[in-house]
This record gives sequence, C-alpha cells and structure tokens, in this order.
Amino acid sequence: MELTREEAIRLHRELWGWLAENPIKNKSAWPEWNKYVCFGKMGNETPNSLCFGCEYVLQQTKFKKRDCQLCPLDWPNENCKGNGLWGQWDNATAPEKRSRLAAIIRDLPEKKKEVKPAPLFSIGDKVVPVSKSVGDSFEKWTKWRKRDYITVDQLPPNEHGDFYICNNDYFLESDLRPYVEPKKKVEEVKPKSQFKVGDRVRVRADLVIESEEKSGIIFAKGMDLYKSKEATITEIKKVSSCDEIFYHLSIDPKNYSWTDRMLEPIKDTPVNQCPEPYKQTTSTSFKASGNKTTCTIEIDGRKFKGCAKCDPKDEWDEKTGKNWAELRATRKVLDAVEKELRRG
Repeated sequence: MELTREEAIRLHRELWGWLAENPIKNKSAWPEWNKYVCFGKMGNETPNSLCFGCEYVLQQTKFKKRDCQLCPLDWPNENCKGNGLWGQWDNATAPEKRSRLAAIIRDLPEKKKEVKPAPLFSIGDKVVPVSKSVGDSFEKWTKWRKRDYITVDQLPPNEHGDFYICNNDYFLESDLRPYVEPKKKVEEVKPKSQFKVGDRVRVRADLVIESEEKSGIIFAKGMDLYKSKEATITEIKKVSSCDEIFYHLSIDPKNYSWTDRMLEPIKDTPVNQCPEPYKQTTSTSFKASGNKTTCTIEIDGRKFKGCAKCDPKDEWDEKTGKNWAELRATRKVLDAVEKELRRG
C-alpha cells in the first residue's frame, strides 16, 4: 500500500491517540493493526517499526534508507530516537506519564512542506556543463566529451537522487547552462533580374517623376514620355556600387536606366484567343396583345424587335407566337452583325 503524507499523519494520530487512552499498552497491542498488514517491499507487512511516519520515509526512499528528515512530523531534535519523546514514552512505567507523552506525540505538528521550484530544464533540452558536483571531476569529464552540449534525459528528483541525468551522467542544476545554438551565417543574396534580353515589357502608367536626391536609380524627367508604351529588353546592366540591376529598352534611344519596379511584363496571347476578356449583356422580353406577339432582344443597349400575328383561321397558341417573334428578332440581330463584319 502506498502511503501518502496525509494518510501517514492521520494514522499516526489514531495510533497514538489510542496509546494515550490505553497507557499500559504497547504499540503492538493496537487493535487496528489487522487492517494495515499491507506495507513493506512485498506489501504483506505492518508498517516499519510499527510507525506510519517511518513507513512513509522508507517509501519515499524506495526502501533504501530511513532518512528522518523526510518524516512528515516535526519531532523535537529532528527525530524520535535516543532520549527523545519516543524513548521517554518507551521507558516510562507510570500510566499517567505514558498517557501524557503519548498525547504529545499524537499532537506533534506537521513539518512545513518544502516547495521546490520547478526544474529549470526539460527533458530533451540541450545543456552545457560548466562544473561537475557529482561523480567525476569536471576536468576529467571534459576530456572525453564528444560535443559542445549534452541532452537532459531525466529530471530531478528521480530514482538516483536529486540530480539531472544527461547522457548517462549526473549533474546538479547549478552545473548546467542552456545551450545556445550558434548563429548561422546569412549569405548575401545577390539581386536577380526579373526580365531577360528579348522579353517584351510595358512601362508602368502610374510612375511619378522622382527627386534626384533620392538614392539609387530613379524615374527621371524625360522617362515619363514612355509611360504605357511597349518595348523589348535590349540589354541588362548592373550598378557596381550597389549591385542594382537596370535595363535598356528598344523604344528609348537615350538609354535611360529602367528597373524592375518601372516595368511590367507583356503576356503574349495566342492568335486563337481574344486579347482581353469582355462581357456582353443581352436580354430577351416578350409582349402579347390581341393576336400580336412581340419579342425584343436587347444587346448592349441596342434593341431588335420581331413580331408574329395569329391568322384569324388559326387558334391562339402562346408558345408558337413567342417562337415566331423571337425568330424574326434574331434575324435582325444577325443582319446587324453581318453588316458590321462587312464594314470591318
């Protein structure tokens, strides 16, 4: 049975409360022991030394040693051995004295819980030892280390003690410092030209003449004559002082310096495609009155009308009238298109 700090204190007070009420009895006579034959390494024994505090201490150290400093109760002189309270109770014979001492032991104050700060490092962190407080000396350790850092494998506390375990070696937190990755050298990126010789470009229409006081290549007076004009890249050059790339254009006999920000590419459109997308708005409406049906087709503001009349000998049919009216309006549209094509 794993004994918590709270359970150890509670059971300690129950045991010694019974001893205070039964001063002529020894600890082994406590009638509740049959409930607690579940301790020890095998889980089939009563608490060590018939003391719940001692059992708690041994469980904290994995049954390796009994460290009285881990006892949850604050005994005078830091432990219960020798001529302390327990020894006085054990040696006393007068019931009144044994009862008084048992009550004092029952009411021993709890030790204040030591709040340890959270570990500075986490599992997997890279750390650099600056000293070695556990095991081999730092000088000896530095001779066989293979790299500039080690990795945290276990945090304190663990089964080996209050140490960090890093690459199968032991360190205190004060021995370690965070590993700082060396800064990578940033390679200077040389400018690349957006265009190549032979590319077709257009001078941007939104350019504004810039002051000569501005550093670098500027959009100067005289260059504005070429805004929105198309040209071909004839030459690519670079300013040696700042590696800025500029171009010469086929339409510019003065050889101004044109940069990427001043130009935009011209995408060649296949001959079987329209150069620019467009949208044409059309609508068709019908109107019927008496024996007459009228269809109006409107295309980009132009209207084309077709009419159909029902013969007095025939019976009125809405669908037939619409079909004939639309057919005649469509003929007018086609005639207009044919005239424009012949004219063009």
